[in-house]
Amino acid sequence: MEKKINQPLNIKIMMIEYRTSIIIIIIIIISISVVGIPVELGEACVFYKQLSIVTLEVGHVGWSWQMEGTSTFVYGSTDGKDTLFIPEGQANGYWDSQGSYEIMINDFKSKGYISYNCESVENINVDAAFSKMAEMKANGYDIIGNNCLVHVIAILTSYNAKGLPTELIPKDWFNDLGTEGNDDGGNWVVTKFVKFEEYLAIKDLAAYNFLV
Repeated sequence: MEKKINQPLNIKIMMIEYRTSIIIIIIIIISISVVGIPVELGEACVFYKQLSIVTLEVGHVGWSWQMEGTSTFVYGSTDGKDTLFIPEGQANGYWDSQGSYEIMINDFKSKGYISYNCESVENINVDAAFSKMAEMKANGYDIIGNNCLVHVIAILTSYNAKGLPTELIPKDWFNDLGTEGNDDGGNWVVTKFVKFEEYLAIKDLAAYNFLV
């Protein structure tokens, strides 16, 4: 004789198991949303140096980015030469270095830079930044379309920096980082190396006026 199954009890057990499964799924979803997907964090900076063509200040910019999971920064610039155009493959005044934040700041200060903008960057791409650095080093130079600013944008974009303005003149582009740049997804914060009065004094020095 077959043993009868207590159907109400069986259904009750199934409902408990179903509810338990739903609760587990909800807990997993909440855990994922709280923890989030891990992102690689770093910092990108742009450094500004006064540079004038005859009497018009156009400015000069350098770049830096932070190595993944370290306090080391990779930084540099493309300084060009005493000419408007340098063919690809020839020395174009490119330089780079590595060091701590303090070493980087002091290095740029020693080279005459007067202020800088930095922002935190998510999902950084160190390999792409290194690759773009090598490309810019061999990319020659042109005062229009292949200058210090173009190289800064190329390298920091590869690193995944956000909020890079559309201005074509380095001075205007740098000044727009905290406005247009931040309106376009950036989080740039400007810092001056020197007080404004000292900046005005530097601005009048003949050493900072270059005839290209």
